[in-house]
Amino acid sequence: MRCWHKRKIGSQACIASKRMTANVDLYKKGSTSLFVATLMLLFLLYPHEGCRAQTPASGAPTPVSLVEEVARVQIGMLSRDGWYLRYRTHRVDDKNDVVRDVIETPDGNVARLILRDGHTLSREEDTAERNRLKGITKSSLQKKKKQESSGQSLATDLIGAMPKAMLYSYAPGQPQSSSGAHDEIVLDYKPNPAFHPSSTPQEGLTGLEGRMWIDGKDHHLIRMDGHVIRNVNLAWGLVARIYPGGTLQMTQAKIGEGRFVYESLTVDLTIRELLVRTVHMKSMMRADSFQVLPRTLSSDEAIRMLLDTP
Repeated sequence: MRCWHKRKIGSQACIASKRMTANVDLYKKGSTSLFVATLMLLFLLYPHEGCRAQTPASGAPTPVSLVEEVARVQIGMLSRDGWYLRYRTHRVDDKNDVVRDVIETPDGNVARLILRDGHTLSREEDTAERNRLKGITKSSLQKKKKQESSGQSLATDLIGAMPKAMLYSYAPGQPQSSSGAHDEIVLDYKPNPAFHPSSTPQEGLTGLEGRMWIDGKDHHLIRMDGHVIRNVNLAWGLVARIYPGGTLQMTQAKIGEGRFVYESLTVDLTIRELLVRTVHMKSMMRADSFQVLPRTLSSDEAIRMLLDTP
């Protein structure tokens, strides 16, 4: 990245912009949704009828101490060491409407395209997809795994900052988000003016406010929503500017005792990238049909399993 702007904004900003080039590449490769997903880890837009959150009992934990526990649980969930999943993802954006069959492995996720625009693949498309799977190499999986690890590190950084980045308050009487067996705790939040981001991604937390629904027993995040209330500049706006009015929605699903996974993510944001291009990012991703694999599969075994599925 050339520092053509050095004379205008100074060498410090120029150096920072170089350091953020890798993050810009993530935007271009479609990982913005991952970045946004971690930004929105505390929000809900669509309240559901049903039980309502109760007024906190005397001696209940403070909202920030509860969020600290939620952050600890969420970071532990990201690693998911020792168990892997198979599931389907449905992603819709301005370019695609696709469904994939995904299998997680220690080498990285492998996936097979099974539907496009609501239709099964043609014979030619299916042949091309099968050939793509057969041609997957260890080096390509390692590259993808590295990107997944970078995304996990980014998520850990953002989740860990949440207790200090926001001011929290209980929101009793709100409709609960699901019909789960446990009562849900509802918190509202807004930016903490005393928070000083220690990384460029954390700057994204300074313009968000919203609401979070927490499982009252396991302290897992169940549903989350947020909206951008003011301009959010990443690296002084050199990497990106997120404009106010954007919304983010995320839900998590319980797939077993103590096991939660990301279930849906909806993004509607307007972002200016690299001081040059303004894009409207609108996408929806939903996962379902979760299966905990009975044993850990190698990438080769996962590919064979996908190919053997009708």
